[in-house]
Amino acid sequence: NTSYAENAIVLSSKWEWDGNRMWGHQPEKPISFDKTGEYEIKLTVTTDIDNISSTKIKTVKIQDTNKAPIADFSWTPTSGVRAGDSVAFTDKSSDPDGSIIAWEWKFGSTTVNEQNPVFTFVEFGDIEVSLTVTDNMKKKTTKTVTIHVDKSVNSLELVWSKAYEND
Repeated sequence: NTSYAENAIVLSSKWEWDGNRMWGHQPEKPISFDKTGEYEIKLTVTTDIDNISSTKIKTVKIQDTNKAPIADFSWTPTSGVRAGDSVAFTDKSSDPDGSIIAWEWKFGSTTVNEQNPVFTFVEFGDIEVSLTVTDNMKKKTTKTVTIHVDKSVNSLELVWSKAYEND
């Protein structure tokens, strides 16, 4: 705020932006925006003589300079996984300009929110595993792989020995 008044004192300053208001010669905290776009910042100053007001509006353009995080992970064992086996997943994600703050793993229809989970597959077949990471600027990225899970020695299969009858 570089406002001044000839032969008077700037008595009050009101800042308005994106539905917010703040009073004071300088904003108490930095003005920030959560989304990209163009925003108007309006400053209205009032003098101590005759309550004269003046308003200045500036348009600022907010650009997203946040680079997306890189989702990556490994698991052990990498082969020979059977239904009932526990598999350790290790997060290897990174963020080129910040930090990872949240992890969301999906194992088929099961969701886990820890960084390095151990998961036991209860079903066999090709199971999709995905990791979505969120960085400190709320940008997300997902990596998905398919892991083949074999039947366990205790897997049950239903075998019909004769045709189904109505009774």
